[in-house]
Amino acid sequence: MLTIFGHIAVMPKIVDPIAQRKMITTAAIAVIDVKGIDGAKLRDVARAARVTTGTIMHYFDSKQAMLVAVLDDIVGRTVARMQQSHVKASSATITGFINEAIYQLPINDANRVEWRVWLAFCGAAIADPELLNIHRRHYRKIVSRVMIYLHRLRTGGAANGNEGNAPDNDTPLRFSLRDSTIAVLAVPVRPMPGKTVKLTYPRQVHRCAEAVVAALEGIGTRATLDPERWPLWCQAEALVEMLTPMLNNFIQESEKEELSEKGYTKIERLAA
Repeated sequence: MLTIFGHIAVMPKIVDPIAQRKMITTAAIAVIDVKGIDGAKLRDVARAARVTTGTIMHYFDSKQAMLVAVLDDIVGRTVARMQQSHVKASSATITGFINEAIYQLPINDANRVEWRVWLAFCGAAIADPELLNIHRRHYRKIVSRVMIYLHRLRTGGAANGNEGNAPDNDTPLRFSLRDSTIAVLAVPVRPMPGKTVKLTYPRQVHRCAEAVVAALEGIGTRATLDPERWPLWCQAEALVEMLTPMLNNFIQESEKEELSEKGYTKIERLAA
């Protein structure tokens, strides 16, 4: 730049690409919450993010790429909440497990936005194979996280000083030999940087995790579509009614099998 004092070097503005993508994704979430997937245009997102559409295309080569980032962000928030402890009760008890699960429901404004956007993606994924595959992958991630907490519930992880940690590889899981195992990709509570952990759980744990997520999805969907009739207390009561007998059966079956079977299955960790 030329001034009366001569040439002055102007340093280019440093832009954090991660922060920019996050800002655009957050703006897209707000737009999709109001207009849905089809109604959300790039110009609307640009206006909400206070950038140009060219800026959006610089970080996302298409609207589809931006939508994928939005879905990643929504699920990331869900997993982050699952890693936090919101209540004093231990998540290794049925009461603590249910209390923690309540925080995944649309019980406040932020959660309601996430649920509306999640359901918008559910509708869009029916006719979009790419979104459907991404949706299924994220669903499996959430189920895998629930399986970790179900393991903790069965083994009383908090009482053994394992609260906040992934199941220990040397700790035997005592289940019926009749119960086959199923391997799923799971995200440990404290994952090692750059590592993917594959946990092998009995199929019964997987079935229960699927049922827990289905209960949350059912209540969350009704509360999102009809919030006046499904306030916080109503959601909490419904979740308690659904999960209490399910988790009691889950624990009782585990205790019976431990007494009747001599064999056990260990958690298998495979670093990618």
